[in-house]
Amino acid sequence: MYCRLAITSMSLGRCYAGHSFVHKLDMARMYGYQGIELFYEDLVDMAEQLPGGSTRENELEAANVIRRLCHERGIAILCLQPFAHYEGLVDRQEHRKRIEKLEFWFQLARALHTDIVQIPSSFGPASEISEDVGLAVADLQKVADMGLQQNPPIRFVYETLCFGTRYNTWEQSWDMVQAVDRPNFGLCLDTFNIAGLIYADPASPSGRTPNCSEAVLMLAQSEKSPKFIDPQEDPGSCVVAYTRCCPL
Repeated sequence: MYCRLAITSMSLGRCYAGHSFVHKLDMARMYGYQGIELFYEDLVDMAEQLPGGSTRENELEAANVIRRLCHERGIAILCLQPFAHYEGLVDRQEHRKRIEKLEFWFQLARALHTDIVQIPSSFGPASEISEDVGLAVADLQKVADMGLQQNPPIRFVYETLCFGTRYNTWEQSWDMVQAVDRPNFGLCLDTFNIAGLIYADPASPSGRTPNCSEAVLMLAQSEKSPKFIDPQEDPGSCVVAYTRCCPL
C-alpha cells in the first residue's frame, strides 16, 4: 500500500489566526509534504473572500481554486474533513440536515478531486448524542451507502476522538467499522487521539495518566490491532484507509 507524507491543513496554521492558505501550501511544499487533508474551515475561509461571501456557489469555486493551487505545487488532496457531529444524533431533524449537507460535500469532493471524507466521532453534549450503538451504526451505514451511489464512489474514514462523547478509543472505531460493514467505510488511526486518552492527562502535574507506559505497551501488544489491508488485493475488506502518526 503506497503511503505519502501528508498533513492536515489545520496543522499548518488556523486561518482565523492569519495563516493564508497559499502560504500554508508553500510551507508544505518547502518541507516535502506530498498531500494534505483539507480542513473544511480553510475552504470556507477562501469562499468568504469571494464576492458574496460563503455561499454554496462560492464554496464550490473555492474548491476549484484550492485544487488548482495544490496541483501547481504537486500536492494531492487526500480527503475533505471533518464531517462532524453526525452519528447518533438524538434530534433526527438535525440528522436530516447533516444528510443534506453531505450531498453538497459530495460536490465539493468532486471539485477537489478527492474521494475520501473523514467522519470524526461526535463530541457534542451527551444529551444530544444517543447511547444506542445501533443508531450510530445505521447512521454511518446511511452515509456509506450514499457514497457508493456516487460516480466515482466516495469513501469514508471514521476516527474516534479522544474527547468523543460516546466513542473515544481506537478499539471502538474498529468495532464501528466492522459493524458498518461497507466496502467504502474504513478506519483512520491517529496516534494523537489514541495517546490523548491512554497517555496524556493535562490535569495531572506530570501531564500523563497513571501507568501510561504500561498502557502504551499493552496497545502495542494488543491482539485486536486491525490488520492493514491492501484494497487492491482484498477489495471486499474493511479497509484501513490511512494512519496519522504524531510524536508520542
